[in-house]
Amino acid sequence: MEANKFVTAFYHETSKLAWERLEPRGRKLDPALLLSRFRFYTGAPIRSLPKAPARPVPLSDLFSGHTLAVFPGPLQDLLSGLLWYSVAISGYRHTPSGETTPLRVVPSAGNLHPVEVYLATAALPGWDAGLYHYRVPDHTLEQRGTGNWVEWLSNLAGKKHRPDLIALLTVVPSRSAWKYGARAFRYCLLDAGHAVEALRLAGLALGLRVEVVGGFSDDAVTQKLKLTDEWPVAFLKFWLPTPCGLTGPPTPPALLPNEPSDAGAGSDLPPLLRQALEATKASHGAPIQQVDQRQSDANGARLSPVELPGPAELRAPFDSVVRKRRSATEFDSQARPVRLDELAALLWAAWAPLTTDFSATEELSRVEIHLFAHSVEQIDPGVYRYCPSARSLIPIRLGPQRSMARQLAFGQSLAGSASVTFVLVANLEAFWQAHGERGYRYAHLLAGIIGHRLYLGAEALGLRASGIGAYLDDDLQRYLELPSTHQPLYLVACGFPISGFEPRD
Repeated sequence: MEANKFVTAFYHETSKLAWERLEPRGRKLDPALLLSRFRFYTGAPIRSLPKAPARPVPLSDLFSGHTLAVFPGPLQDLLSGLLWYSVAISGYRHTPSGETTPLRVVPSAGNLHPVEVYLATAALPGWDAGLYHYRVPDHTLEQRGTGNWVEWLSNLAGKKHRPDLIALLTVVPSRSAWKYGARAFRYCLLDAGHAVEALRLAGLALGLRVEVVGGFSDDAVTQKLKLTDEWPVAFLKFWLPTPCGLTGPPTPPALLPNEPSDAGAGSDLPPLLRQALEATKASHGAPIQQVDQRQSDANGARLSPVELPGPAELRAPFDSVVRKRRSATEFDSQARPVRLDELAALLWAAWAPLTTDFSATEELSRVEIHLFAHSVEQIDPGVYRYCPSARSLIPIRLGPQRSMARQLAFGQSLAGSASVTFVLVANLEAFWQAHGERGYRYAHLLAGIIGHRLYLGAEALGLRASGIGAYLDDDLQRYLELPSTHQPLYLVACGFPISGFEPRD
């Protein structure tokens, strides 16, 4: 079957970075975009949320996919915890000029946060069924609609088992496009992947069963919710562990007459970005056999693989890890080396089980993990590829890599000063073959999901991470000796941060 990939393949090629063809941004900053970093709906009824419940469960339990003990509190407490530990504000950055910038549990390219979150809930004692928008600055929910939105959204995925709660994620590309031009589409999808994993883990920590959904009618959501500058990208279904005590007969979903506070701000998107957005609304069929899959990671290896030991335990409590997560501004290249079992723990977390409607666990092989090992005990500095089936590292090239990593990361020192810089690589041809143009969206969502796991794993080990979306695409691909079907999508640098530097996001 010939893959339907023309638009996103052209977009990916055109949005690559290279020194000789820097994309001229030339886009003036619209002050309204900064004011609209957080959306709210004028005139919407506000539902306050109580203080989020503590969830000091080991992070490793969640990466293992365990749904934890039944959450004992009322629904309001559960909703508060779900948002507080995934997409809420978790601190503030103070600049020398006196400005205060909010920081969130989930990272974002440029701290621009294009992702919006809506919750559809069933009718429960003390809580009306409806559609709610998360109002980030004051940690409240504002009601956008009444009626049975849970069933309506659930039916879009073609599944019969209705959940108790759905989180819908949309992106507002204009928040990122003024800074990053057409490449902002990639960053929006990576940000959405981070948010998907943050919400999934928070749901597990609260005792919910979770399913990630990527296959649905974008146009149906856009029209039903009357979205203008927002694009739906994914949603998560949640089931309560016990009967939820539904109240009252179900009523058809209906919107309330409220409008977004920043409607139309920055709606002038780069044409290439808009074309890619439109193209990924399409999908076809069920997943087919992967193409160009590297069945034997050791075949052709010029150097002996490095076997990884058992991973260090990630027993740090989930609630404190996610709330203190930050992106490092700079790493200490003179710090102690990362232990090999710590590296094994990061890779174990990154490759933890994940099942969605677009990627079963075995399909994660479409996203490979490569790494620049700058300072890791018991292994030589060099570039390696992770082989999850053998739990080993396949050397690609050995020797000091700090300078090269920095150059390939568009001159960003973080990639060279870190102890380890991970490169998440997708077999884009396989995604296109399985899902058409929409596969491009899925590849980036998975890269964002893995990136978020690396962030949290680093925090649990006393390290820190920093995502890097700007790199020299073709130069990096050649340096990693990747086949033409494989493209680097995301870099995540991990190491020991230099104290005294304000975090980036």
